[in-house]
Amino acid sequence: DGRDLDSESLLVWAEQGVGDEIFFAFGLIPLARHVSNVVVAVDERLLHFFRERFPTWRVIGRDEASGIVEQGTESFDFHIPMGELMPLFFDELRALPTEALHPLFKPVESRREQIADTLGARQKPGVAISWRGGTDIDGKARSMELADMIAGLPTDADLDIISVQYSGEVGREIAELGDARVRSSGLDNRNDLEGVMTLLSHVDAVISVDNAVVHFAAAMGTPAHVIMPRALSQFRFKNEDFRQAFFPGVQLYY
Repeated sequence: DGRDLDSESLLVWAEQGVGDEIFFAFGLIPLARHVSNVVVAVDERLLHFFRERFPTWRVIGRDEASGIVEQGTESFDFHIPMGELMPLFFDELRALPTEALHPLFKPVESRREQIADTLGARQKPGVAISWRGGTDIDGKARSMELADMIAGLPTDADLDIISVQYSGEVGREIAELGDARVRSSGLDNRNDLEGVMTLLSHVDAVISVDNAVVHFAAAMGTPAHVIMPRALSQFRFKNEDFRQAFFPGVQLYY
C-alpha cells in the first residue's frame, strides 16, 4: 500500500513481457526511498541491466524466484507485482527530475567493442528497425511487412539500417527485400538483450512498430519513431502523461 518498510523484506516480481518489465522498472526508482530490503525477480535476459541500475538490491531471475516460492526455501514479509508500483508511486515519479529517470539503463561495457565491430565505421546515420509484434491477434494488428516499412523511406536516403527484429524469418525477409541498406544485426535479437540494447545505444534512431524494441530504445535514451494503428488501444505511448514522463524520446506515427 506504499508504506515505508524498515527491515522487512519485499519481493518484487516482474510480470508480462520484457517490454513491460522495462516500463514497470521506473516504479522501482521511488521504491528505493521507502524500502531497503528488496529482492527483484526479472526475466533472465535483463539481469545485467537491473543489477547495474539497482546495485544495493538482490536481483534474481524469474525461474529462481519461482523455485524459491515453490520450494519454500526463503520467505518474504511482503510481495508485489512490479506493475503495481506505478500507481503507488506515479506522483513521486512525476516529481523526479528527468536525469533521475533517463536513461533508465546503460550500455554493457563488455559488449562495446563487439557492437562497434558489428556497426563498423560510422560514415552514415544508423537506424535500427523492427516491423513485427506478437503472433496473437493484437500482435498481428501492430505488425507491418518489412517492405511496407522501408517503402516509407526515400530510396536515396543514405542510411545504415540494422534489423533488430526478433521473430519470424528475418534473414529471408531481408534477402527478398533486396535493399542493400538493410542488414542483420549479427546478434541473437531474441535472447541476447545485452547486445541488442547496447547496439541500440549506438545508433541514431529506431523505427519500429509497437513492440518491446521501443521499450529497449527508450530505456537506452535512443530516439524511437513508432508506427501504430490509430484505432489500437495503447496505455503506454498513447497516454500523453505517460509518454512525456517515461518515453520523452518516442514519437508516434499513425
